[in-house]
Amino acid sequence: LIAGRSVDSVYVGTTTPLLETFAREDVGLPDATVVITVDDVSQTLASVGGGYYSSANLIVETGKTYAFLVETSLGQMSGSTTVPQPPSLSATGSVVSADLTSIEIGWEGLTEAGYVTTRKPVTLGESIPVAFQFGGGRFGGGFGGAGIDTTGFGARRDSLAQAEQWRFMREGSTAIINFNSFTRFGTYTMLVYTLDSNYGDFLVSSQQDPRLLDEPRFSVQGGVGLLASMAPDSIVYEVIAANP
Repeated sequence: LIAGRSVDSVYVGTTTPLLETFAREDVGLPDATVVITVDDVSQTLASVGGGYYSSANLIVETGKTYAFLVETSLGQMSGSTTVPQPPSLSATGSVVSADLTSIEIGWEGLTEAGYVTTRKPVTLGESIPVAFQFGGGRFGGGFGGAGIDTTGFGARRDSLAQAEQWRFMREGSTAIINFNSFTRFGTYTMLVYTLDSNYGDFLVSSQQDPRLLDEPRFSVQGGVGLLASMAPDSIVYEVIAANP
């Protein structure tokens, strides 16, 4: 659940064999009953196909606790999450350019589990010459600061941030945005999400020890899965060739 947005993309499905590949929608349970309760008021989510459930008129609010009860032909699951307060962001500038290579974005706010940082394009312009791209490694240093790269956790499709590149940070309050980490000029937004303890525990425990084959810590009872929440703030900036 993301503060300020409606409840959508709640997924209910079954596990699959380890050595076989399935599309998520193929193993979804479209006939489950999914009930969410907040402030002692319960609402049944609508099935939108493929095992996904949503409610366009239920907006997630910070500080509130949301409890889920899911009933399926295979059994019952339940869980709850308390939505954290969003962080407060500030930046040293609003332009990233070839001659002013970076800006620093900082944030502050209470969080039980850490932060997720990401960037998303708002308006894309022309391609940046290859010589200026990826000067600092995989992400060109564009997500500076210590953190766990969680893109490998299925971030393109399944992350709460719903972004291609994002980073989980248990601690930290700054990120450096470098010019050489971009492939296109344009306008971008930097988002920082505070996390609830459910999501933070899952991300930390997902760093599996191959010697132990330990499982991630899940936050639902009666099944395998994650029920979590986060709250964002954002900063908009431009990537240009050079300062005027």
